[in-house]
Amino acid sequence: MQETCITKYKNQYFEFSNCIERLVFYKDYYIDEDGHKHSYELFEELKKLKIFHRDKYIVIQFNYELGFLFEDLEHLISDEVRLFTLYHFDSFKEVDISKISPRSQFHFDYSIDENSYKKSFEKVMDHLLNGDAYQINLTHLFKMNISSITALKENFLSLREEFKHGHFYHYLYDRDFELLSNSPECLFELEGDSLVTRPIKGTVKQSEGLHKLQNSEKDISELNIITDLLRNDLSRISESYSNVSKMRDYFTVPGLFQQYSEIKVRLEPEVDLYQVLRAIYPGGSITGAPKRRVLSLINDIETTSRNFYTGSTIFITPQFVRGSINIRTAKIEDNEVYYGAGGGITLLSDANDEYHELISKIQSFFTSLSK
Repeated sequence: MQETCITKYKNQYFEFSNCIERLVFYKDYYIDEDGHKHSYELFEELKKLKIFHRDKYIVIQFNYELGFLFEDLEHLISDEVRLFTLYHFDSFKEVDISKISPRSQFHFDYSIDENSYKKSFEKVMDHLLNGDAYQINLTHLFKMNISSITALKENFLSLREEFKHGHFYHYLYDRDFELLSNSPECLFELEGDSLVTRPIKGTVKQSEGLHKLQNSEKDISELNIITDLLRNDLSRISESYSNVSKMRDYFTVPGLFQQYSEIKVRLEPEVDLYQVLRAIYPGGSITGAPKRRVLSLINDIETTSRNFYTGSTIFITPQFVRGSINIRTAKIEDNEVYYGAGGGITLLSDANDEYHELISKIQSFFTSLSK
């Protein structure tokens, strides 16, 4: 089966197919369609991809670790880590995903060591108390036990009321893996001549009520910190100043309320993907502040590599330009299923609350799919 991708855009679904080029990039080289290695200059490759001048159908799946390069932390990347994969498709069409597959049931399970999580939480708090950072995002990548991977994929590719599709819903098939992303989070999106980002900070169970999120001093503080970080980040892309168009707003995913802000900046006509990613990748909402210092701290504290989780999938097409932050995302690789979850930690955070929020994020994704 050849590489393909399905994505949601403005409540329509589109399929990228007939992949005519697939390039896999590592730190010092990339591998072409025939398996040959080539040296390359990463930043020069990204500069070729213009935001306003585009006539191809390009999808790029970025892993989280690519962000180390933009913050001069190359020494944290091992040579064998895949940084991103670029796909050039020759076909792009609207599809009706409700006809792809029927509803199927499956069971899921996973293991998590609460004591291990709380030890990592304590390390984060120590750094916050020492003044090393204002906020640190603490996450974990889980290996899921799924009774039927086929059912998982079938349900993901079906439009059903139980599984509300996120703003950046997409399915990516690669010969080495499959990505099932129901991300609601925007790394960036082109709207006219402006670039928009919408960081998510703050999550509560719907059973606890929206008022809990609206009155949470901790979640308000988190959102304010990251909004300010991204306001500064976006101002690095263009000579124009960024502005906060939404300070706090809310949306739902299955079983959860979440809050976000919206920041915009007007772009110059010749801006390229390198200029955008250099300023905002990886997303501030899934790292923390200050970003460069936090990236190093996360690398030391977290016990699993993030890989695809909190990375991004970028779409550059004649119709739209946008990039997700890949939360609420599962990866199938070598017949195993992986899923990441976590949250932002500040001095106002409580270890028990953060642990239960992590559990609720896993349950939200798989429970709605397994029914």
